[in-house]
Amino acid sequence: MSVFPLLNFWNSLLGFVINSVSSSPSPAFSFGKSPIAFCGFKAHSAPLGFEYMKNFADEDIANSFLVCLHGSTKVSRQRGNAIVKITGANNYTTVIDGFLTGKTAKDRHGRPCDILMNDAHSFFFTDDLNGVLYFVWK
Repeated sequence: MSVFPLLNFWNSLLGFVINSVSSSPSPAFSFGKSPIAFCGFKAHSAPLGFEYMKNFADEDIANSFLVCLHGSTKVSRQRGNAIVKITGANNYTTVIDGFLTGKTAKDRHGRPCDILMNDAHSFFFTDDLNGVLYFVWK
């Protein structure tokens, strides 16, 4: 049985387009050109969770995206381990840090994973290094 009818079926459901099928080393199908990300992060920063802080009471983070940077598995890379605010195309500023204070495992104090706005004055974020749910309010 050929796999291509199955690919055609799933691609039609998902809106993908098969460009060509050949025995050449080029790909048999393409999902089209991907859009460029609005904001990129340094390699190994591992952006996991994000939340739009719609009408948040604190004007510093109101109506902006906050992103949890989980960080590299290798602490020595010094990447991520913070919550950042997207400030523009390929720009972001740190909102919460202190999870990484050095270059060894003992210097890693948390790994932010996801974030959820609770109300106009508070939000939650998770830390999977310590298994903690933080509550942040102002």
